Amino acid sequence: CPMPAEADGGLPPSGTPLPVMQYTDNAWGGGATDAVKIFPFTVNWVPATPTATVGTTVTVPTAAFDASYDAGWNDIWQPGTTQKIDGIGGIVQYRIQWRAWTGYNTAVLSWGVKMNATSKLRSIKWVELRQNQTTSVWSLYQEGTYAPADGANRWMQGVSMDDNGSIALAYCISASTTASPTQGALANISPSLRYTGRLASDPLGTMSFAETTAIAGSGASTGCGNRFGDYAQVALDPDGLTFWYTGCYTVSAIRTR
Repeated sequence: CPMPAEADGGLPPSGTPLPVMQYTDNAWGGGATDAVKIFPFTVNWVPATPTATVGTTVTVPTAAFDASYDAGWNDIWQPGTTQKIDGIGGIVQYRIQWRAWTGYNTAVLSWGVKMNATSKLRSIKWVELRQNQTTSVWSLYQEGTYAPADGANRWMQGVSMDDNGSIALAYCISASTTASPTQGALANISPSLRYTGRLASDPLGTMSFAETTAIAGSGASTGCGNRFGDYAQVALDPDGLTFWYTGCYTVSAIRTR
């Protein structure tokens, strides 16, 4: 499911191809590799006969990951119920943030992966790509998998960068000590909203901010099957420094946004 990038901090020059991106997983077969694919998409808005073209596809390799998910979309354990909820697999999570800097452009994006080869826990793969403004070449600048070892699922995230190059990552978290004992859950956590982040000066590939609870959920989502929103994002305020996160959490047995 390719996703178009969204510009912050000003639009690119007129005529600049829009980078449409998706991740690929070598587990898909057919020659797929663990990577980000970029499709340069251009529209010519000629009256009456507009055209759309896709330039040469770019593949940017990443470190190995496993983004497989349950075929029934039942990925996330909740406390007090056997009802699992959808981990939103197979897609880049909204949004892909594009920004222009002096000499280069950035794009930050994220998607769901397994914590490791033996775990079913959902974790967050995040990536910062950079594009040389002179050559238009994209490359991997930094990447990481946010997966604290507490036996909790983290998913339905958003990621964005501020005017200083610092990054915010916010997401939903859920865990069950009874439903997933083999996964080592240390506590029961109703679907809740948490966040972390990094300063531009931090070591590459790390999220240095202590995980913080924005809203603690209660109960579990049981009335909508495994459906638990597809919609989350971290947006940047016009002040260039404040982040806003939209996500889903539970209150008793009612799903709430």
